[in-house]
Amino acid sequence: MELEAYHRICIMDDMSSDFDRLEHARRTAEATYAKFPLDADNLTRWGRVLLELAQFHRCPECKKMVLDDAISKLEEALEVDRRKHDALWALGNGYTSKAAQYYEQAAQLEPSNELYKKSSEVAAKVPELHLEFHKHGFSQQALGPDPSAPTSTKGSPDRYIYRCCKSCARKRQTIYLPQEMVFEFLSHLPAQVLLDVMMHVSNDWNLVVHSRAFTQHHLRNSTSGILIQEWMSPYNAIYVEMRRGCLEISKLDYMFKDVARTSCNGLVLLPDPVEHPPILHVVNPLTKQQTVLPRYLHDTKDHVVFGLAFVEASMEYKVVCVYPEESFCLRTHIYVLTVGVDKAWRSIDIKQLLHRNERDGVHCGPLVTGGYVSWIGESFVLTLNVETEAVCRFLAPQLSGKIGKFLAMGSKLSFVSRNRKCMRDVWEMNPKTGEVTMILRFDLKPVRRRFADSFKVKDMRSVVPICWLVVREVLLYSHGFATRHYVAYNVKTGEIQSIELGSCAKKHHFEAHVNSLVSLEGF
Repeated sequence: MELEAYHRICIMDDMSSDFDRLEHARRTAEATYAKFPLDADNLTRWGRVLLELAQFHRCPECKKMVLDDAISKLEEALEVDRRKHDALWALGNGYTSKAAQYYEQAAQLEPSNELYKKSSEVAAKVPELHLEFHKHGFSQQALGPDPSAPTSTKGSPDRYIYRCCKSCARKRQTIYLPQEMVFEFLSHLPAQVLLDVMMHVSNDWNLVVHSRAFTQHHLRNSTSGILIQEWMSPYNAIYVEMRRGCLEISKLDYMFKDVARTSCNGLVLLPDPVEHPPILHVVNPLTKQQTVLPRYLHDTKDHVVFGLAFVEASMEYKVVCVYPEESFCLRTHIYVLTVGVDKAWRSIDIKQLLHRNERDGVHCGPLVTGGYVSWIGESFVLTLNVETEAVCRFLAPQLSGKIGKFLAMGSKLSFVSRNRKCMRDVWEMNPKTGEVTMILRFDLKPVRRRFADSFKVKDMRSVVPICWLVVREVLLYSHGFATRHYVAYNVKTGEIQSIELGSCAKKHHFEAHVNSLVSLEGF
């Protein structure tokens, strides 16, 4: 390897030396022309040198500029002497379409020159081959040694660190790409890469990454995942997502004092455990931006009851909660706060939607699905349209007593039910109408052994889904709360991938999440 490196250095040195000799010959010919403008030999040498120098330029504009100058000098030499055969042959090297014509004229004027004949024959048969002669130094060998012109370059010009004109050098300092291309290219990169690398490439890219239009477009292209934190040490946060069919696990630089609760578009709701009652913050854990919410009405540490949702029409975020009135044990109101707008929480009375024996029955949720927040009761589902703040009550899916679990699935609710021992059904519930439809069925029997090996269990009934890693495609499974192992199962292909945490899963909190650059400025 050291010998190869040495040879590469030697080649580079030789080519640099050739370039310097050619440049010296060009300057000499230019000085001679100032004294003797009708010297055909000098004009020919000047044109030939420029042809050789053009091969050192990779920039198309600069290369064409030098070639045009070379052709101009050779044509000027022929104006002085029409029988200048070496100028004619050199013109054949400069022109691509008229090479055979100039080679033939040179051969007629100098019949004894074998190279002229050979060039004419080859160019007549295969016109494109004359370029290869020129690239490999054939042109310089044509006329034999010339004391005023340097020998041809050694090796391929592409291996030489070329020297270009000053204008081209200035262009190379900045990469010019259409703004639409930059916008689309950046929108497909992970948010962490944009934050750590791409926004520092240039000021223009920084402006693109921080624009609101880009943030929303990037969010639509982002894949959802799950944020996992230790309850006792929330700083130890990891983010798991499915990219290109594989699980990607990355550490998140989480600097906050409590675990993230509800999540929406990369923003999470976070209580400050030092304050009593706790002060709530909306936080982007990736960018570290945060805003403080007006103090909640009730002193509660059960912030799992909160949900964060996005109103696309107004581009606003709302926090919602179902919690008892101060003097009652019954859950009779939904509390709503528009982030950055409301100075106090507003209440929505839901007593008329619940029977008295149901008012304590809101035990699951909230589940955020697009612009809706849902709470699951024993026999009903409450759904809040966060834009209109209208609440609807639907009967829970009547699935013949099947055991299952509600999960958020994109803009819809899903219910994953156990049909038989290993058979599973996935039902979809429309939050607008309450309509329930079975969308797919899958069988865990082919991967039962792998599930058993991961969770160290024999009974598949204890294995439950936690969330959708990919909507309608990949489910994340766990075995209760007493395992450090998790399995991502592709319901379409049957493929499974495992996750192993460093400690027992009962010490961890899981939240469906997506890394994003959504800004909290103005809230």
